[in-house]
Amino acid sequence: MTGRERVWAMFEGREPDHLPLMPITMMFAADLAGVKYGQYAANFEVLAEAQTRVAETFGFDYVSAISDPAREAADCGAAIEWFEDQPPAVDESHALLQRPEDLIRLAVPDPLGGGRMHDRVKGVARLKERVGGERIVEGWVEGPVAEAADLADEVTLAIHQLQAVVAGVGHQQLIVADQHHIARAEEETQSAGGILGRRRAAVEEHRGVLLCRRAAGVRGVWADGNLANGDLQHAQRVPVWHGGQAHCRL
Repeated sequence: MTGRERVWAMFEGREPDHLPLMPITMMFAADLAGVKYGQYAANFEVLAEAQTRVAETFGFDYVSAISDPAREAADCGAAIEWFEDQPPAVDESHALLQRPEDLIRLAVPDPLGGGRMHDRVKGVARLKERVGGERIVEGWVEGPVAEAADLADEVTLAIHQLQAVVAGVGHQQLIVADQHHIARAEEETQSAGGILGRRRAAVEEHRGVLLCRRAAGVRGVWADGNLANGDLQHAQRVPVWHGGQAHCRL
């Protein structure tokens, strides 16, 4: 079995010859290729070369376009910190969405508009050219809640959503973030025909006062207790959990 056949057999419930080997390599791949990670994250050609080399060297069954969580945010206009040899990151001290009204002026960027999203789409296409016949190519987008947290740091996001619940104005921030997610997913799907990884984030208060999550395509914000009654006086810093990975067949 090729790596591509092995992964699809697993997804389709058939028995592969052995479990697919699909580690997230990122900085390891850059190190193996002898490049600084800042170059890896900034240039799709460098990423594609490093991913191809690490997969061929160790017999991995896939290659991935994952590099950092700041691509969509950068194209939205967020301040990004760049480092020579580690992933770029959103500068949360200068969050793009400081106030709820900032969201009204936020335009959904074009994933093929020449920015960092476009660079990843081109990376997915290049990976397909190089190894698509033998290995699965994985695209990557930020999930809607994770993206909202990137645009309006995690505490501000929680406060915005609480205010939306109390005011009865709905879930605009998540919907806008989801538009970014959908646009990128469509472009990367067309580029590779492989699988898509998605970072997901849940925001929740210990006693269940606030739950803000997206699951199975459903957006939602729920509140109970004092917050549902409009009492924002005791709003706490809401802990945010980031992590996990979702794969879907495209």
